Amino acid sequence: MGRPAWIVDVIKKLWPTRFAQAKAANYPVIGPWIERTFFWGDQMTQIPIHREIEGLDQSVALPMAVIEEFVREASVRVIMHNCLCRDCNRCKSYPIQTGCVFLGEAAKGINPKLGKRTGVEETLGHIRDAVQRGLVPFMGRNKLDTVWLGVGPGDRLLTICLCCPCCCFYGTVKHFPAHMRKAIVKLEGLEVHVTDECVGCGMCATVCLTEAIRVHGGRAEIDPERCIGCGRCASECASGAVRLVLTRRDAVEACKQRIRSVVTVS
Repeated sequence: MGRPAWIVDVIKKLWPTRFAQAKAANYPVIGPWIERTFFWGDQMTQIPIHREIEGLDQSVALPMAVIEEFVREASVRVIMHNCLCRDCNRCKSYPIQTGCVFLGEAAKGINPKLGKRTGVEETLGHIRDAVQRGLVPFMGRNKLDTVWLGVGPGDRLLTICLCCPCCCFYGTVKHFPAHMRKAIVKLEGLEVHVTDECVGCGMCATVCLTEAIRVHGGRAEIDPERCIGCGRCASECASGAVRLVLTRRDAVEACKQRIRSVVTVS
């Protein structure tokens, strides 16, 4: 049945130390232990929302185009009763009750006190509602979830986090060593550009989880090595100065194939 429900209370007590733990991953001995224990085999991708993405023949609802097929083919679907990150952080900006989704055979082991088994349409409706509320789907294989949930194997659990910019655990990624940050893979062919309309207000930098944006000389600059392509900067830019450009016509299919290379949900 996975971990007992009181594991959430333990995580809440440890939550304030998350940034210190991420920084510790840079040190010899403890860093490799943290990586092996909590992040080994990870591959996660954020799917941009709420902005038209240039370079396509028509606008594509990317979150659902990437996610829907996995939801429909999954042998098991579980919606968590709460978002663990927002619950731990006592979020005031986004609904705590909008929980993450887990797909695949390993999700059978999730304690029913933490989440409920759902059908295809309920699951898709939950994700669509989350996207409308401004949450960003963050999906892939995430060992940390198998650890705290007490389920496995890891290649049979697909995580779909529904992340806000204020509480997401992956806000710690900016402190990870460079090789661990590579576990977050940008959507294939996605580029983020700042145009001349930028007024240097810095709002984009404020909402960036990975500190990939800085304002220099009155204009925002994006570090492509740190950018994970979530699209929050474009969504929040009042000047419309941030453009998302998709340079691969097969981006959606390529993303699906990559995810399937590390996790199976059927």
